[in-house]
Amino acid sequence: MASNFAHRHKICGFLRHVQSVKRHFSSSSPCLVETTNSAEIEESGLNDLMAAQIEWKREKDAELLARSQRAKLAAVRRLHDFLLNGPKEASTSIWRPLGVEGRAECDRILAHFEERMAEEMKKTEATLVAVAEQRKIPRQIERELDVFKTLYLRVLFRLFREVYRLGADEMQKSGEKGVQRQRAEKAQVERLNAVFDLVPEMTELKRHCFLGVFWLSDGQSFRFLDHLNTKCGRSSLDGPHVNFICHIAIATKEAPILEPLTELATFLPSNFLHIAKVFNSLALIYGQTDNFDKLEELWRKLDRMKRNVPFAEQRSRMKPILARIAHFFRTANRTAPGSLQAAIKRLDGQPFFISAHAKKREGNTLLYCNAICVRFVLHAVNEPIGRVVFWIILTF
Repeated sequence: MASNFAHRHKICGFLRHVQSVKRHFSSSSPCLVETTNSAEIEESGLNDLMAAQIEWKREKDAELLARSQRAKLAAVRRLHDFLLNGPKEASTSIWRPLGVEGRAECDRILAHFEERMAEEMKKTEATLVAVAEQRKIPRQIERELDVFKTLYLRVLFRLFREVYRLGADEMQKSGEKGVQRQRAEKAQVERLNAVFDLVPEMTELKRHCFLGVFWLSDGQSFRFLDHLNTKCGRSSLDGPHVNFICHIAIATKEAPILEPLTELATFLPSNFLHIAKVFNSLALIYGQTDNFDKLEELWRKLDRMKRNVPFAEQRSRMKPILARIAHFFRTANRTAPGSLQAAIKRLDGQPFFISAHAKKREGNTLLYCNAICVRFVLHAVNEPIGRVVFWIILTF
C-alpha cells in the first residue's frame, strides 16, 4: 500500500516531468511553447495531478479512520478502568465506587464495544487495502465513519449513564430538599465532569449536552436550563445544543431525551428549524422502534402547533416530518389517522396546512372557473358550429 509520502513523491515527480517537457520544447523550437501541444500537455498534467490528489485524500481519510478507531478504543478502555477502580489520586473525595450491578453493566458495555470495534476495524483494514488498489470510493469511507461515530457515541452515553445513576441514588436518599440534596447534586455534576476529562475532544458544548440529556430524560428540564444560564449565560437552548442532543438521542434511540423539548418550545430558538429538528428526530426514533402510538401522538402535537407556526415554515419544515411519519405507517402496512391521511394527500401539490383564508380563496377560484365554463357553453350554443359540436358531445 502506497503511503502519503509516496503520493507526494508521485505528484512532485510528475510536475518535474511536465517542466522538463516544456523545457525540451522551448529549447528545440521556442515557438512551440505556446502551441496547442504544450497546452494539452499542461492540461493532461493537471488532470493527473488532480487524480493523484484524490487518491491521496482517499488514503488519508482511511488512515484517519483507522487511527481514530484505535484512539477511541483506548479511551473507552481507560474510562472503563476509571469507573471500576476509581481515580488514582485519593484527594478526589466526590468519587463513589460503582455497585455490583454497575460494575457488571460496565463490563458488558466494554465487551460489546470491543466486539463491535473488532468488526469495524476489520472493515477499515479492508478499506485501506481497497484504497491502495483504487477500488474504494470516498462515500463508502464516510459511511463507515458514520457507523463508527454512532457506535462510539452510544457507548459513551451508556458509561456516563452509570455514573449519573450513582448520583441519582444519592440524591434520592438525601430527600427532595435541603443542604444534603444540593451537595448531592453538586457532587453528581463534579463526578460527571471528572469522567468527561478522560474522553478526548470533549468540548464544553458536549459536556453541557451530555449533562442535559440525563436531566431531560429524568424529568429535570428546568435544571438543565438553569445550568445553561449559569455556565453559558443563556436561558434557552441554541442551535448547536439542539443538534448534538438530537444526535445523541438518534444514536441511542432514547426518545425520553427529546420528549420534554416538545413541551419547551418557548425555550428553543425562535427559528422553527430547531423545533422541527426535534420533531423529525422523534419521528425517526419512534418509527425505528415501531412505536406507532407515539407517532400518532407526535402528529397530534404537530396538528395543534399549526396555529403558531408561520405559513412558510409549515410548508418547508413540517412537510418532511409528516412524510417521515407517513413513511413508517406505510412500511408497517398500518392505517394512519384520518387527519394524517388527509394531510398526506395534500403533500404533493398543496400546502401542508390550509388556512381559512386559503380555503375561501380556493372556493372563489372554483366558482370563477365554473362561471367561465357556463359562459363559454352558452356562447358556443348560439353559434351554428358550436351547436353541432355541443350536439355531438351530448350524443356520445
